[in-house]
Amino acid sequence: MGTMVGNAMHFLLLMLLLFSPVAFSGRCHPEDKKVLLQIKKDFNNPYLLASWDPKTACCDWYCLRCDPKTHRVYQLFLQWDSNLTGPIPPSVGDLPCLESLDFYKLPLTGPIQPAIAKLTKLKSLSIIWTNISGPIPDFLAQLKNLRLLHLSFNNLSGTIPPSLSKLLNLSSLHLDQNQLTGPIPSSLGSLQKPGPDIVLSHNQLSGPIPASLGQLDPDRIDFSRNKKVMPPFFSGPTRRYEYLTFQRTCFHLIFQTWRFLQRA
Repeated sequence: MGTMVGNAMHFLLLMLLLFSPVAFSGRCHPEDKKVLLQIKKDFNNPYLLASWDPKTACCDWYCLRCDPKTHRVYQLFLQWDSNLTGPIPPSVGDLPCLESLDFYKLPLTGPIQPAIAKLTKLKSLSIIWTNISGPIPDFLAQLKNLRLLHLSFNNLSGTIPPSLSKLLNLSSLHLDQNQLTGPIPSSLGSLQKPGPDIVLSHNQLSGPIPASLGQLDPDRIDFSRNKKVMPPFFSGPTRRYEYLTFQRTCFHLIFQTWRFLQRA
């Protein structure tokens, strides 16, 4: 009888431990939790991050996802909060298992944070509709696993860095709606094949579009609404484009040397 009571008490104690806040906090990697709380502090504790309570497990917090086995944070998405202001916190770079980082519709300021270069597992980086400024940094080329790079609707300026061609796994490159100037780097032609969707519209780019881009065979290329972008000298019988536009660009079209093949 005593053994049965003891076993029952042991089972009850185990259940209490499993469903207590302390037990749930075990599902949250302590280093990740520390970093997330620092990010919240750096953003001045916005309402968007109200669920980021140090007394609860970080894997249960909003705006992120954890790996169910390792309990490491692999996705961080901060969106739609006008009170989340200031620069991107450098502590973002201290989430070593992060694969996806998304800032959307936030009044962020300053440059793209150099600490992002530490996120070597990153596959998707989206900074869209913010007030970040400055050049597109070369250190993004260190993110060798990056598949998606979307930096649309910001205040980025300067030229497109040729180093982006080192992102050999890239499948989507959107740099539209910024203040980018200068030529389109010919080195982008060395990206993976079939090439990524390339959207460079609504900038101040100029010069010829490199013929090397014609080797990528992407589904979508958009160079519309730029300052003075000349059409490419794409050639070859196998090129097919689902979407290719030069709308509202200023160029002189040389029909004898430009061949455009519409989608079959």
